[in-house]
Amino acid sequence: MISRSRTLLGLAAVAFALLAPPASSFAEKASVHDHSGLDHHTIRIRERRVTPERAEVPEVGTVAWVNYTPEVLVVSFDESVADQLVCTGPSNFTLSGGRLVSKPLRANEFASVCHFKPGTYSYEVKMLTIAHSGGPDLGRTVTGQLVVK
Repeated sequence: MISRSRTLLGLAAVAFALLAPPASSFAEKASVHDHSGLDHHTIRIRERRVTPERAEVPEVGTVAWVNYTPEVLVVSFDESVADQLVCTGPSNFTLSGGRLVSKPLRANEFASVCHFKPGTYSYEVKMLTIAHSGGPDLGRTVTGQLVVK
């Protein structure tokens, strides 16, 4: 039984290694992916910042925030931004306390919105936990901006 479990675990590790992109590709390659004519833009949250801080995106496209940190965090906009969404039902966002807020995102989780009306939208990313207890970043907020053309 243990031998079979180890074999399956080994096969899973090999499959992951073959299918997963190199770690540096997330940070170094462009953050735009084209699927079926729609642009998908990724905003990476890592090392106490968002990249890019100012993202220019087309009106027709999806924007996803991906948490590449060990911390739990949320992405939020002013509630008025919800009126600027063309699509309904953004993924992992809700209206709460006058803000459009993502669910708490753990490591490698994401939240996304699609099809904003043209305009400039500011957002915040707030750290809810810190991987190293007692760290100075608990509650830290970083900001970013979407420019939709």
